[in-house]
Amino acid sequence: MAGIPGRECYRYTVCAPGERSAHSAEMLPAIHESIRRGDSAGTDKIIASVAATLRHAAGIPAA
Repeated sequence: MAGIPGRECYRYTVCAPGERSAHSAEMLPAIHESIRRGDSAGTDKIIASVAATLRHAAGIPAA
């Protein structure tokens, strides 16, 4: 994942400043933001990307 769509400077997929409040952290920000936009196709793509990143970080082989 190249970063949070529309905010590519934030590359960490687990936690980042919230889109609406730059001071409070949001968990899985790309997923939350995609859901808020109502982008179901984009949400599916982002969930798959975040899941792959988490599997890689945990040392779990790709399916």
